[in-house]
Amino acid sequence: MDNVIDLSQAPAILFWFRIVSGLTIWVNILCLYLIAVATPRGLGNFRWHMFALHCYQMCCEYGVAFLAFPMLGLPAQGGFAIGPLADCGFDVYWQLIVLIYVTVAVVSSTQILGFIRQQSVLKNEHFLKLKPRHKRYWIVFSYVFPIFWTVSIMLILWGNDVHKALDGFQNEYPYLAPFFQQRSSFGVELDFGRRTIIPSIGFVIFYTAVFIGTTSIIVPKQVLFSTFQCWSQQR
Repeated sequence: MDNVIDLSQAPAILFWFRIVSGLTIWVNILCLYLIAVATPRGLGNFRWHMFALHCYQMCCEYGVAFLAFPMLGLPAQGGFAIGPLADCGFDVYWQLIVLIYVTVAVVSSTQILGFIRQQSVLKNEHFLKLKPRHKRYWIVFSYVFPIFWTVSIMLILWGNDVHKALDGFQNEYPYLAPFFQQRSSFGVELDFGRRTIIPSIGFVIFYTAVFIGTTSIIVPKQVLFSTFQCWSQQR
């Protein structure tokens, strides 16, 4: 078929992605060093939260670049992976599970930094200001949440019929057939995906919007108010 998508350039895309990622290795190592050694001690544990976020980001970037690069056959809920893990026959199901964990961990770690920043500028009487003990509970929960979320997705996907999904995609999206004919091809049944994956993505978006969004809306108001007070006093 003339309208079938050509995947012959996929290795070239991965090659250049690896070149760019390889160039950033030393920059990322330098960032880890600066966070661990050069960050002012006055920031306390905040620097270790930054360190954790940067480690998760590096795992996500270099894992995708050098271990398993996902090629998604959108709008179908499937695709395949290229890289050493796929070449060795490593089950793409577990590749997907690890990618989900690292991605959610990056989001959760980013939320922790925003949460700590928010709490540091809010006044004690503000309704979003938490007690120190409750703040610690929330931070611990945010680090544990990716594990619970990944286990939930893992159990949900366990009942997915990959072969049935791939056969259905090839019939519904014939122009995407090369995505579903690889040794590492993976797919989620349409009805199955609508009931599980889409609500899961929606919950992650909600989780991000509530906490990171709250930080981005409320914190600037506090900062602007403080800046205005300083400016008024100087006048």
